Amino acid sequence: MLHTTSKMRGVHILATDGEIGHVDDLLIDERTWSVRYLVVDTSSLQELTPLSAPAQI
Repeated sequence: MLHTTSKMRGVHILATDGEIGHVDDLLIDERTWSVRYLVVDTSSLQELTPLSAPAQI
């Protein structure tokens, strides 16, 4: 089933010790059309670079 990726942008990401940021972008596998990585905006932390996290559930 296909969904629009705009629904994922802005979703808050939580770690075991609290919120670390929100979804800024998604990296999609062109062959399978599945989400491979989430690009997380960590500007609320003191990090200067966004992080990418494997999109596994």
